[in-house]
Amino acid sequence: MQQRSLMDYRNPLDLSISRVHTFSVAQRKRKTGRGGARIGAGRKRVVHDPERIAVDLEKPDLDALRTLGKRRGVSVANLIRRAVSQYLRRAKEK
Repeated sequence: MQQRSLMDYRNPLDLSISRVHTFSVAQRKRKTGRGGARIGAGRKRVVHDPERIAVDLEKPDLDALRTLGKRRGVSVANLIRRAVSQYLRRAKEK
């Protein structure tokens, strides 16, 4: 069996060694003086170490949560997080 070199496995259309785009995105943004990540920029995280779960709710309960969320200007997820936190605090006290 003949041994193959790494060049034999390379995609013939691979342009990764091309010198067409020599600047990274960060370098191009620095050149224009616009864009790029700024310290403290962007939306603040609501939950710092999130884990996702799926919960099935009855339609009337979900409708009530959506209505309450619109009235208070918060998301349904935020209402559920608050409710769970309050429940756990109360359960700890007992």
